Amino acid sequence: MKFFHIVFLFSVSCTSSYSQQNKLVAGPMQGHITATTAKVWLFTKKVNVVNVILTDKISKTSKTVIVHTDTIKPVNKQYPMTVEFKDLQPDTDYELSLQFDNIPIEKKSNLKTLKQAAVADFSFLTGSCAMQLSWVLKPFTRMGSDNIFEYMLKVPADFMIWLGDNSYYIKRTFAEDDFASAKGMWKKQIKTRKMKRMNNFMVAYPQYAIWDDHDFGSYDADGSFPLKDTSLSIYKSIWANPSYGLPETKGIFTSFRKYDAEFILLDDRFYRTEPFAKNGTMLGKAQLNWLFSKLKQSDATFKFIILGSQFINPCSTSECYNQFPDEKKEIYNFLEDNNIKGVIFITGDSHYADLQKEERKNTYPLYDFTCSPLTSFLDKPTELEKANTSRVLNTLTPHRNFGKVSVNGPAGKRVCTIELYDDSAKLLWKHDIPEEELR
Repeated sequence: MKFFHIVFLFSVSCTSSYSQQNKLVAGPMQGHITATTAKVWLFTKKVNVVNVILTDKISKTSKTVIVHTDTIKPVNKQYPMTVEFKDLQPDTDYELSLQFDNIPIEKKSNLKTLKQAAVADFSFLTGSCAMQLSWVLKPFTRMGSDNIFEYMLKVPADFMIWLGDNSYYIKRTFAEDDFASAKGMWKKQIKTRKMKRMNNFMVAYPQYAIWDDHDFGSYDADGSFPLKDTSLSIYKSIWANPSYGLPETKGIFTSFRKYDAEFILLDDRFYRTEPFAKNGTMLGKAQLNWLFSKLKQSDATFKFIILGSQFINPCSTSECYNQFPDEKKEIYNFLEDNNIKGVIFITGDSHYADLQKEERKNTYPLYDFTCSPLTSFLDKPTELEKANTSRVLNTLTPHRNFGKVSVNGPAGKRVCTIELYDDSAKLLWKHDIPEEELR
């Protein structure tokens, strides 16, 4: 009788754990990580109390953040939440685990804080344009596979930066457009986050993101998009970036530091005007001034400017900074007048990849690494774009791809290495940029 009692209790325990596991819709995804803090995002359903736990793998000491879901506005009876841990130990491996209504779930992951050092080697992955279609429609399109996310896990890196179009709001013929309502936007975002391969990738290490038109609003949407505040609210609920805009200036722009590298993530949609409009802008005056202030204050070896649209490309016939010539010129002038060193642009959207290098008089060359698409359809570069003399030789890549950027070497002799991989993690090309070149 005792044997059957034990079997019964074990069965109930396993059933409870499995039941709670099913209440995890997506995550837990790591967001912004520093030497002493960590943000964690997750999406749950039918849970009253969520315990998010970090356990030091060596000392076995734990920190717990408790969330009561009645304090969160539900989305279709589901709860997106971001928690932040403080006073963590630098350069420490933690186990990340969850409890739903005091019942542990089996899914666990690893989290590591940064070293408390001015200089250290690190790397990150990057990419844009992750369109998702149902398996029924894929055979009739030129879409790629989300298998790419499994292959991305095979390339070691410390974090990921998404360059926009991370999900696609679709215009529909026989139903309401995804971008026509908060309900439609949320439905698309939930569907995206529930994709198994993408979620597994997003759980693996910290994720940072900007948006572009397809995950902001309608096709080529700009600051006139009527639901941009709704879109911003959803974005802030599904990413765990360091911050979002300024108290007096809305938007998704933010910045963070990884050792001797500065990352400046820009919002290319919220304040964007029509192309070539009088006083046209991609960033808006307040964000542009914020960008200039960040660059001027930074002593970083490399300053990565993350943008949804290509910056340099003088031959693009698509959306790019050429459509805002006065503002583009203002950025060039600022960089030169203020002797801003170490700037590298990382951009998306083009549905092909390349590395462009623009020589400038009296100063160092500017690089623009465009990485696109992850899963979306491919665009064939036009003959004009093929003839682009700003492009680094043999980097034009009309294949699905993702990028890896590494910063290595001792202080004073740091090297930024840019690599491009295809959708099966085959290295296609690489290019080194020594810090001396950007002085």
